[in-house]
Amino acid sequence: MQIKKLHNNFNYFCIIELMNIYIKYLVAAILLSFMDFIWISSNFKMYNKTVKDIQGFEPKINIKYAIIAYAFMILSLFYVAIPFTMNYINKNDEPGDKLYKSVANI
Repeated sequence: MQIKKLHNNFNYFCIIELMNIYIKYLVAAILLSFMDFIWISSNFKMYNKTVKDIQGFEPKINIKYAIIAYAFMILSLFYVAIPFTMNYINKNDEPGDKLYKSVANI
């Protein structure tokens, strides 16, 4: 009986830890999309002018390609950027060191 209870508690903690990881990834994806939206919206006029100068007409936004681009951007965040950064960060590092290592990758 005691072993079954311990096993159930272990499963519960594994599920909670897995949910915490998913929530962190979800927050990272939302922040990346939000920051990209701010960047594009603040530079939209410059991009339109540059595209018009090069192509000779106003650019049109194609939603299908935008969704594909954001999907690849988020996948690269999950499978390249986060794992690469986590190789340089130790759990015992101070918060300032974690921030420095995540930006500088040293």
